Amino acid sequence: MDDSSPGAGAPLASPAGFPSDDRLSSAALIVTDASGHVVLWNRQAEWLYGWTRAEAIGTHILELSVHVADAAVAEEILARVTAGELWEGSFAAMRKGGTNVEVLVRDTPLVDGDGKVIGVLGESLPVGVEDLAQVAATTGAGSADGARERLAFLAQVTGVLDESLDHVRVIRRLAQLCVPFLGDNCLVDVTDEDGELQEVAVSASDPAKAKVLAELRRRYPPTATRPNPALRVATTGRSELFVDMPDSMWRAIAQDDAHFELLRSLGLRSGITAPLMVRGRVRGAISVGSIESGRRFDASDLAFLEEVGRRAGVAIDNARLYTELADVARNLQASLLPPALPVLPGAEIAARYLAAGGFQVGGDFYDVFQTADGAWAALVGDVEGKGTRAAGLTGLARHTLRGAALHERSPSAVLQDLNTVLIDSPNVTSFCTVALVRLERRSGGFAVSAAAGGHPKPFLLRADGTLEQIEATGHLLGFFPTIACYDVHLVLDPGDTIVLYTDGVTERRAGVDFFGEDGLGAVLADHRGEGAQALAEAVVDRVSAFHSDAPTDDMAVLVIQAT
Repeated sequence: MDDSSPGAGAPLASPAGFPSDDRLSSAALIVTDASGHVVLWNRQAEWLYGWTRAEAIGTHILELSVHVADAAVAEEILARVTAGELWEGSFAAMRKGGTNVEVLVRDTPLVDGDGKVIGVLGESLPVGVEDLAQVAATTGAGSADGARERLAFLAQVTGVLDESLDHVRVIRRLAQLCVPFLGDNCLVDVTDEDGELQEVAVSASDPAKAKVLAELRRRYPPTATRPNPALRVATTGRSELFVDMPDSMWRAIAQDDAHFELLRSLGLRSGITAPLMVRGRVRGAISVGSIESGRRFDASDLAFLEEVGRRAGVAIDNARLYTELADVARNLQASLLPPALPVLPGAEIAARYLAAGGFQVGGDFYDVFQTADGAWAALVGDVEGKGTRAAGLTGLARHTLRGAALHERSPSAVLQDLNTVLIDSPNVTSFCTVALVRLERRSGGFAVSAAAGGHPKPFLLRADGTLEQIEATGHLLGFFPTIACYDVHLVLDPGDTIVLYTDGVTERRAGVDFFGEDGLGAVLADHRGEGAQALAEAVVDRVSAFHSDAPTDDMAVLVIQAT
């Protein structure tokens, strides 16, 4: 499909330019669900397309004709994006009332943790003839073509800032993108958690100049008495424009003669420093300068860099928030698992837990502890869902199981007790699955009783290499008022191994294929004769290698081997 639909539309019926409290470069943002119905419609979208938020929300995007006046082209774009393809282009869109406007659009598929497209984020900017003239006059682009270039550059900036939640990587990519479009060099400094300014990125058209800039920051970090523009802007939040950069400016910054000579050696002729702003807070500063090009910056260049700084500030803030939430999730997840496995006389035990990542706490858990009569209980469980609700249920399940198993000899009775607690808890609306084994020390091994509620059946690997599954089955816990659950009894001789696991192991996917119980059985068979630690590692390694993408579900493995 040709991304440049023929013919710019008629001029906008409303006055050119966004409302005065918005930057001309601010995008109209539209979010639709997977079926194409609008769920978000911001003020810029109201202005650009003429439909009010009340009219747009819940309406199918094709009925609003906001992407392409040609219905067939619009349907093709929607189909491509909802299939997972990023789409960018410019074309004539129809406004409410029938007038057309040329827009620059970036449509991004929104996906869930399983990679399923659940919606579309559309960002669009006006590039009609009258708008281009207004943008050119406001941004100093000098011409309609220059305005197009600046709008396209902002679209690139948005794409770069959306590439990753690693803010260091993103900012370095941003600095590279800014050279040479914005200047001959670009520096980005970001404030750390203590408010100290830290250099993150240096980029320059001339690699030798980049080395000098890096050396300057390393040898002469700015001080309160000798602040450089970045430190001043990061402190005040006010941009600074240097149409010319005379020696007197460098003297005011330089900490000694060597510093002054290094600054002068750059040959900077003009410069701008703008804050990285988000919600009224300064997150750092972005600086650009002209050297080889001889460019002289003006107020319109400054306004344009401020817009870039705002976008970068939001990206940094989002990355930091994600990191903080991920840290909270990791700490909360750790609190739901035993800090260390106990020493079980007569057996080697090993556990591995692999979180899916992100800031959602998973629901997988395991535990090993001694009961009141000297026996041992080992269990693996999985709570429905993720997040704080799942974490709360995980804590409730684990502690209930501990309390019941301390005094109850029958694993199935322990699971019955947990089911009763879940059913009787008014705030619990989810269910969980658990596999539980009780081990009593006997001469030459263990007497084992096992039970499971809705959980994958444990594997039993005998010392002679024989592999089978323990036929412990039962209903989900917390779903039915009473459950069908029973104990299975067996003997664990020296060298025999029980492997408990969650469905994050068997349901690991590679395309349409699952790792499955057959895959797990193959791992255990391949590593028969090895100890519990080696078996647990082998399972996690093989499952992780089954598909290179990050896991979408947590994985827990608990191995008990009689010695």
